[in-house]
Amino acid sequence: IGIKSCLCLVDWLRILAPMLTGHAIKEAVETGRLTITPFADEQVGPNSYDVRLGPVLYRYTDDVLDVKNTPSFERIIIPEEGVVLHPHEFYLGATVEFMETKELVMQITGRSSTGRYGLSIHETAGLGDLGFAGHWTLEIRPCMPIRVYSGVKIGQVFFSEPQGEVALLYPGKYSSSIGEFEPRLPRPMMR
Repeated sequence: IGIKSCLCLVDWLRILAPMLTGHAIKEAVETGRLTITPFADEQVGPNSYDVRLGPVLYRYTDDVLDVKNTPSFERIIIPEEGVVLHPHEFYLGATVEFMETKELVMQITGRSSTGRYGLSIHETAGLGDLGFAGHWTLEIRPCMPIRVYSGVKIGQVFFSEPQGEVALLYPGKYSSSIGEFEPRLPRPMMR
């Protein structure tokens, strides 16, 4: 096994592009290079920004997902007393925070506290390409029953400086928010 295959995307981003410190994140927001709404100083870490779970979840209800078709969902509004997520269920959520930048590469990952509770917040879509604008869609999978609450710090986003000329901004089908705190639901992968 080569060293390349042993490093995950997060590791490669740290190697290839300088990561912003907490001070640099604040500066990027102040100068308009990065939009985070709402922004709170207490969510700025040494080299990341903490994001919170929004009030809406979607739970897949199909027994089998078919990539040619749009899946069925149950929409869950998280009550004040929280909601219990169950293993072998897959949920989509969104962050409270809206983020946008045309100058930085963003990467979302779980916080150590969510990981220690056995909660994964993204399966594969952790990269926010240059030009991404929206609330992060969270791909949530618990390994055991866990109660979560709207507004809980559930993840963190770190920011890297791209190297080289930016020739293309993300034009993807999941950019731009469809509504406050609503995750972007999957679309068929094949037609």
